[in-house]
Amino acid sequence: MSTYGLRQRSRTDLTIGVLATLNAIAALIGALGLMLGFLDLDATATSRLPSQSPVLGGIALSLVVGVPNAVVAWLALNRESDASPAAVIVGIILICWIVLELAVIRELSFFHPLYVAIGALMIWLGHRVDRQRHPELRRR
Repeated sequence: MSTYGLRQRSRTDLTIGVLATLNAIAALIGALGLMLGFLDLDATATSRLPSQSPVLGGIALSLVVGVPNAVVAWLALNRESDASPAAVIVGIILICWIVLELAVIRELSFFHPLYVAIGALMIWLGHRVDRQRHPELRRR
């Protein structure tokens, strides 16, 4: 691998790490907001939650989105080789979470397309690192 490839990989790992860190923090804030009540859902959205419980929604958000993003952040910022496949998996999980959330609460917000785009970006970045590490995966 060339020096350029190593430098590029570091930037991509750093980008994955920063993005995953921001996602983990956002998920934690969102989860706390739901659990403590400072992120208020309207009555209709709350009634559609499992057990009509924002607390359970907050716990699910932290476990399904926050924890995996924190793991990816740690892997990427420590340049672990598992960071890129983990970023792809977390990107897929994030997109699935948004689809599930839309199916449950049936209300669209600005955050839904934003986080689908962030999930897609995580997938793309994870694949980019794999292509840099394994040149034979590049399309010719």
